[in-house]
Amino acid sequence: MAHQIRQENFFELSAWVLFLILGALEILFGAGDMVAGIQNDPAILVSLIGSTPTELKAQDPLIYDAMNQQQKLIGLMLLMNGALICSISLTAFRRGARWAWFTFWLFPVTFLVGVISSYYSRLPGEALPPPFYSGSFFIVLTILWLVLSYKKYFSNTDGG
Repeated sequence: MAHQIRQENFFELSAWVLFLILGALEILFGAGDMVAGIQNDPAILVSLIGSTPTELKAQDPLIYDAMNQQQKLIGLMLLMNGALICSISLTAFRRGARWAWFTFWLFPVTFLVGVISSYYSRLPGEALPPPFYSGSFFIVLTILWLVLSYKKYFSNTDGG
């Protein structure tokens, strides 16, 4: 009996690339936060407290230093998370491992938590910070790619 090879669609072929790019973006954002701290994206701080990093530093240097250090640690976590995502994308996810497909569903969930957090933690009257918009975009993008690539991860019999 001849074994037919199933043609993969665009989403199945490119899903690993999308997540590799997202991992690389996390590495870049994490590195930026590790170097620049809260200065890396002042709009986030303005949304949260109504002050720029420079204004906060002048008003309360201790709070500035604490928030800056916290942002640098968040940057380290983003960088490490991005490295793990890149590793999984280049290996198991690219090969069609089902566990990797399920694991990458954490992406839209994580983005959703970030979007909700950035919406509710901003001061009344302040603009939404950039992570609200980028997170919303990536929720749609990752769900779309995961849903439209599912056949690749469920067509093999061993479950990867």
